[in-house]
Amino acid sequence: MSKSVLCLVLAFLAGLVGCSYHREKEQNLQGFQKTEEVGVVGQVTYQQVASQLFGAYCVKCHHSNSAKAGVDLSSYESIMSLDGLAVPGDAAGSWVYQIIEAVEMPPTGAQVPAEVLESLGKWIDAGALNN
Repeated sequence: MSKSVLCLVLAFLAGLVGCSYHREKEQNLQGFQKTEEVGVVGQVTYQQVASQLFGAYCVKCHHSNSAKAGVDLSSYESIMSLDGLAVPGDAAGSWVYQIIEAVEMPPTGAQVPAEVLESLGKWIDAGALNN
């Protein structure tokens, strides 16, 4: 096989791998409203961000019927009932933000994309309102 044909084959394969990675990342973000689309931090809502994130990545283990470690992330009320889990106005001081940022949760499967974690932080920093 000539060098030019080999280079073309390698370039084609590299393109396939890159497209596959990009498509997988887009699927992981599907349904989440990007923070730049939301606009002002105060407009980042529970329904747009936290509810979707927890539903996609957390409630399999942390729901009302089986709250592992006593953490139920299935509703706004259950999230806010746990002291320190989501501290309104302080994402960095919120346990849920810290543990996701440290990539400790979820322990298996896809990790929370950085864009989604950023949106969660903006929601908490904006007061963690039930909106």
